[in-house]
Amino acid sequence: MLYWLKMDKKGFSNIFFVFLIALAFIFYIAPIYLKLNSEPIKPQGIGADAIKLINSYDVVEDFKIYLEKSAELSSCQAFYDHTKNGGYFENKCGKENGYNKWDVNCNPFNNLESDYKKYFDREFKQYFQTTASYIYSFDDGNFIGATESKVEKSFDGIRYFVSPTFRIKPDFDLKIYSEINNKIEENINCFSDTEKSPDLCIKEDNWNMERKGKLIFFDIKTDTKCIIKDGNEFKEDNANIKFIRDFTKKDLLATENLLG
Repeated sequence: MLYWLKMDKKGFSNIFFVFLIALAFIFYIAPIYLKLNSEPIKPQGIGADAIKLINSYDVVEDFKIYLEKSAELSSCQAFYDHTKNGGYFENKCGKENGYNKWDVNCNPFNNLESDYKKYFDREFKQYFQTTASYIYSFDDGNFIGATESKVEKSFDGIRYFVSPTFRIKPDFDLKIYSEINNKIEENINCFSDTEKSPDLCIKEDNWNMERKGKLIFFDIKTDTKCIIKDGNEFKEDNANIKFIRDFTKKDLLATENLLG
């Protein structure tokens, strides 16, 4: 997890991402563009071929670095959007004041990974435009993007192929959704009591809850900080999981049947 106030390695990485957005063009895109599209200096003599190979190696390394950083930024942005929408990509369960509904018959739990991948793919392709078809997967805490297609590049007469596959370690775990739901189910009798404030049911500083009749609005702050796009600007913000639960008698009976 990234902590803005701690100057440890992750804190430094967090600051680095802020500058990465502004400098991505200079350090990653521009060098690749210049190397591939401008007429290179053609050295004479016995070292000419060696210099060509060194230059092409630099282009490949620039490409790999930009690919990995694009995946890292896209990963956190995707999680931020995912949590803001209550874990859904497309909600079919209803919405109230911008909060998507969870209940026992309609919730995002069975599609968390697939919906997250849709968010990621949408975001990633804004950084890295390619016709390659990606297959995304989670593996032991890592997020992997793999494709059988390779990107062909050429520089000063040298043709080479770069694999656009990446492996990153996200600063979040989608299991957080089930952990939140389990806490709610453990305290469901408390939440169903309309005379009680939801703050008495779960006493956690990062759980913001508001009761409106039988509806409870949940806004749960995660430990994950992301560099996210806000219009044409970039800022750091926590990913917050937002949703509503309707603690009606019908919902409670369905929950008892589900648990029993």
